[in-house]
Amino acid sequence: MNKNDVNIGIAKCPKTGKFYGVRVEKRGKDDYTATWAFPIREDVAKREGFASTGFPKSIKYAAEYPGCPHCEKKENLAELGGGLNGLDLVLVGDLTGSMGEYRDILKIKFMELCKGLFAMIGDLKIGVIFYSDHWEAEPYLTTVHKLTKDQASLLTFISNTPMGDGGDADEAAEDALHDLLHLNWSGDTPRSVVIFGDASPHPAAECPLGRDFFKITEQLYNQKVTINSVYCGKEYGGRQEELQRLENVAVGNFSKKHRYLEPPNFFSWLANVSGGMVFGIDKIDNLLSVIAAAAAKDSGLLDDFSSTAGSNTFANREIIKIAKEAADRRKGK
Repeated sequence: MNKNDVNIGIAKCPKTGKFYGVRVEKRGKDDYTATWAFPIREDVAKREGFASTGFPKSIKYAAEYPGCPHCEKKENLAELGGGLNGLDLVLVGDLTGSMGEYRDILKIKFMELCKGLFAMIGDLKIGVIFYSDHWEAEPYLTTVHKLTKDQASLLTFISNTPMGDGGDADEAAEDALHDLLHLNWSGDTPRSVVIFGDASPHPAAECPLGRDFFKITEQLYNQKVTINSVYCGKEYGGRQEELQRLENVAVGNFSKKHRYLEPPNFFSWLANVSGGMVFGIDKIDNLLSVIAAAAAKDSGLLDDFSSTAGSNTFANREIIKIAKEAADRRKGK
C-alpha cells in the first residue's frame, strides 16, 4: 500500500475468482481503513496501475465497508495475498571458490525464507541462476531453474548444483545476466533480481561468447527488471553508503559506457543503474535478509515487511533502511 491518503487496492474473491477494488484511506501512521469495495476487471485494474498494490496486515474496516461485491463476504484483505500483487524473483549466484558458504546458508534457510515470502506476496514465483566460469573443467557455465512456485524443486536445485572452481579473477556474471533476458517472466508482474558474488564479469572482448554486461544490463532495464546486488567481498561489509556511492549513477542512465568495472564498482553500478539496492556483506546470514527486503521492496510491500522487524528472522532494520533509500532513489526523491 502506498503512503498517499487514499489508495485503491485489488483483491480476488476466493469464492468466485473475480477481482474487486477496495478504497483504502490512510488516517494516520500505520492506520489504514477500508471504506468501499467495487467490481473491477483485471485488465482495467492493470491499466489503472492498481496491479502491484497490496494490503497492510493492520488494515481496519469502516462501518460502511460492504465487503466483497461478488459474494458479500467481508474477507480479511491482508490474508488474500494482495489481489493482483505479485513478483517474479530471481536469485543469481556465483558458485566459484569461496562462494560455497553462501550457497550453503541459502540451502539451509531457503524453505524458511520461502515461507515468509510466499505468505507476504500474493502471486510469487522464484527462479535461480548459478554461474561459474568459461573453463573446460567447470561443471557448467550457467545453470538455470525457471521461475516457479514449486519450493521443493527449487531447494533440490540449490542443494544439488555443484560448485565451480573459477580460474581467473573474473567470473561468468555476464552469461548469467544474459540468461535473465530469456527467462519465463510473467507478463506485467514486477521483476526483481538479487545477484550475489565477489567478482566482476569479463569484458565483452574477453568473454568467449562475446557477451557485454553493459548492453545486457541496459536490455534488462528496458524489460523492467530491477537488479539488487550483494557484494560478497568483505572489504565493504558495514560500509554501505560508500559502496552505494562508488558508482552513484542515476537510475536508467546508460550514457557512460563501461567496458570493465572492478568487483565492488560493478555491484554498485549494477544496482544503482537498474533502480535496485546494493549491499556489502558483513555477515553471511545477511544474504537472506537482503533477499527478503528486496522482494518486499520490489513487490510494493516494504512498509508491511518493515513492521515485522523484531519478530521476523529476516527483517533486518539496517537492510530495510537501505531498501527504502533505494526505493526513494528509483522514485527520484
